[in-house]
Amino acid sequence: MCGDQVRQRGEILLDIDSTDDPTHGQQQLSFFNGGYGQHMYHPMLIFERHTGC
Repeated sequence: MCGDQVRQRGEILLDIDSTDDPTHGQQQLSFFNGGYGQHMYHPMLIFERHTGC
């Protein structure tokens, strides 16, 4: 379904969000987040808004 919608030339909308992904043990790049009270990954997700691709 990606690309079926018509969009204006030169326009791009980005939907930026993050999510929490709890980790267990001594995993690299896993940090403690005091707000969640656990070790976790906290990746940033970016989606193109018009098509969701």
